[in-house]
Amino acid sequence: MSFGLAVYKNGKAYDVGNASPLTWIADIPALQIPGGPKETKTYDYSSYCPPGCALVVIMDRYYWETYSNVVMSMAVNRISVSVTDRVVTLKTGDRTFGPGTYYINGPTYARVFAVYPNKRQSSGFGIDVADGGAFPIIVNSSQGLFATYIATVTFTGQLTLPVNDTAMVFCNWDNSGISITYDKSSRTLRGYRGNNQPGGFSITLRIVAFEMKSPTMPAWGFAIYGADKAVCFTSEEVPMIVREYVTIPNRTGSAAGFASPANKPMIQVGSWGAILRNDVYYVSNTAMNNSALYMGTGARIEQSNAGFSDYDEIGGAGTRFPVLYATDYF
Repeated sequence: MSFGLAVYKNGKAYDVGNASPLTWIADIPALQIPGGPKETKTYDYSSYCPPGCALVVIMDRYYWETYSNVVMSMAVNRISVSVTDRVVTLKTGDRTFGPGTYYINGPTYARVFAVYPNKRQSSGFGIDVADGGAFPIIVNSSQGLFATYIATVTFTGQLTLPVNDTAMVFCNWDNSGISITYDKSSRTLRGYRGNNQPGGFSITLRIVAFEMKSPTMPAWGFAIYGADKAVCFTSEEVPMIVREYVTIPNRTGSAAGFASPANKPMIQVGSWGAILRNDVYYVSNTAMNNSALYMGTGARIEQSNAGFSDYDEIGGAGTRFPVLYATDYF
């Protein structure tokens, strides 16, 4: 890098001079996420961040399983996400059985992040590097996302990570025929090679997990104190470095291209929805190669018995999602 800011850790320089600032501002609890057919809820965060900020919403699951105690059938209903001027809207789809429909096994949280503009008025807190790109601005000690686990492994279908249950897990692999999801309750990555076909493959998997944590004070280096007068960043930490955004595809088989395949893009792994094939629902997990993001298929959910034609129900389709580069971390 010719100018800006770099963090040095374990002999590697992490260039954050051109990174998009991504700062956690709020969680939407599970009970406040829409949980009925065609239900819409809005959340106004205009008081949380300045004008010009974009918001990113990340959930652990972008759909609900819906059941009927009248016709004894089930379906999957997506959750769509839209953002307009710091106002988030979550909306469920229209898959319903009428009276007697109930929703289970949906998202357990929705995290809202602010993407600060590169140029902004100084707040009086944090750090400002002239002509240094967009360093992730952290003004509160509870808002920092830092890497707590970085590894390259040979992945054969299941791996438990040494992280807490709030970790955000980003991965890179170069095989779009393999889908991967992450179970936060067991801290386990699970991979599938097709509908309800776990394991049976071997791929190189790059993993970076991030957690909101209090920064570790180094023996030397620098520390930044935030607006709450507590340490919010130190040179001991490796921040989340967002390099680009990708638009979530709306169906399996569709691809959303990455801007820089050579940098080995990383995407958060999870469950985006479901597909119905021959009256059976399968989870739609993250799939990718170095060129594009795909929606893959994973575990069997259940027999539908609803008589629907085959369809894809992808939550979050059409929204922009943050992408990291493995070359920043490995």
